[in-house]
Amino acid sequence: MSSLSDFCVAAYVSAAMGSAIASPASVSRILFPMGRDGVVPPPLFGVLREP
Repeated sequence: MSSLSDFCVAAYVSAAMGSAIASPASVSRILFPMGRDGVVPPPLFGVLREP
């Protein structure tokens, strides 16, 4: 493989890993306000619980 090909593969893998890490965080930030506003069931997504 050429060095350009190696660089492209490394960039692709790091971007995929970054996206996989950021996705769960963004979903929770979207579902909470939707539950608070009544778009999705509020008892599931619109309430904060203390441990």
